[in-house]
Amino acid sequence: MDNVDPLRQPASVASSSKQEERRSRRRRRTESRERLEHQLRLVSRQRRRLATVTVALVVLGVILAIGTLYAHSALQAARLAYETDTDRFKRRISDTDSKLALSQRELKDAQARIQTLVDQRIPGLVAVELRRTIPIQHRFVREISFQQLATDGREGLEYKLVIENTSPSPVKPLLTVQLFDDVGVEMGRSNPTGASSDEVASLRAGEIRSYFAVFESKIQPTYFRLVTGDH
Repeated sequence: MDNVDPLRQPASVASSSKQEERRSRRRRRTESRERLEHQLRLVSRQRRRLATVTVALVVLGVILAIGTLYAHSALQAARLAYETDTDRFKRRISDTDSKLALSQRELKDAQARIQTLVDQRIPGLVAVELRRTIPIQHRFVREISFQQLATDGREGLEYKLVIENTSPSPVKPLLTVQLFDDVGVEMGRSNPTGASSDEVASLRAGEIRSYFAVFESKIQPTYFRLVTGDH
């Protein structure tokens, strides 16, 4: 059998080897191109995602900026409105205080004029003051005090009158308490010691005695006057 020299292979074998090598190179180029295309697609997808995120962030930033600007404007407007309302309220309070002070002065002036007229028309009037002892320098009367009537179902004043006989002889103090409203109209009267001399008890020299009486009225008296007599 003849030996064949491997260096002298047939031309068909060498051609087949070259074709296989070319196919191998084409496969490698194809695989490389596919990997490159895949990487390009990944990069392109990542770029699109990045662009989307960037746009979203920009839009969000714009919205936040607009919202912040609007909130700041609204806050400024609210603060301005509050300051305006506060100033207006302070001016109203000041005006009200001024009007109130003026009204109080006018009321005091009117009361003083009324009291002057009442005193001129009815001498000897004294202002009624509740829960306070009023000293009286009138004959044998020492003091008088008034308080609201505390009995249920009754309205008016209860008063206490203290008298003292400073004379050396016994006396029968005949007292009348007259009560008037704020314009000097008499509202009523009472006789704490008795209505007549026959009813009045004798008061010894130096003796002090207290009398209690009630004046019923729905309107509180403003002035009172004592009319005294002794026997």
